[in-house]
Amino acid sequence: MATFKPDIQYKRADDTYNIRIRVTHNCKIRRLSTNLFATSADMTKSLKLKNQNLIDQINAQISQCRTICNELGFSVLDMNVDDLTNILKTKLKGGEKFKLDFIAFANDEIDKMKNGTAAIYNPAFNALKRFIKRDMVRNKTRSHYRENSRRADFAVKEKPLKRGFLIFLLQRRYRIFGLD
Repeated sequence: MATFKPDIQYKRADDTYNIRIRVTHNCKIRRLSTNLFATSADMTKSLKLKNQNLIDQINAQISQCRTICNELGFSVLDMNVDDLTNILKTKLKGGEKFKLDFIAFANDEIDKMKNGTAAIYNPAFNALKRFIKRDMVRNKTRSHYRENSRRADFAVKEKPLKRGFLIFLLQRRYRIFGLD
């Protein structure tokens, strides 16, 4: 089972020390950095915390780590220390990052529009879905879009879009993603 302890090691350039949580699991040690910093006035000469406010805050974070391990149950025993620290970091930061599904969002917005306005956006949006060849888009990097934009098989066959408008959309896409 994992054990947790507050740990202070290095002095920073601004004469403060970062308080970290030392995670010991299966005889291996990793340290989780926290957002807590102590000055030399907050510690003894042997680098032990004496400021009660900092002690309470770090103990609260250690308590959260113990709660997370208790929720994981016996699966903690099969993890190595790196997997455990990654899970702890993710859960302490508030879980997974927010991921926006752009296609679902755009579909909802088009459904809310009036028929005339939706008739303008629908073909353009369908062309975008055909181009990226998927029905879900989440947060991706610019390099991912650069790789996908170089596909030569993109051709729009819907009649409502005029050729000039399509060229405008493509030029705009190149400018947004820096593909000049």
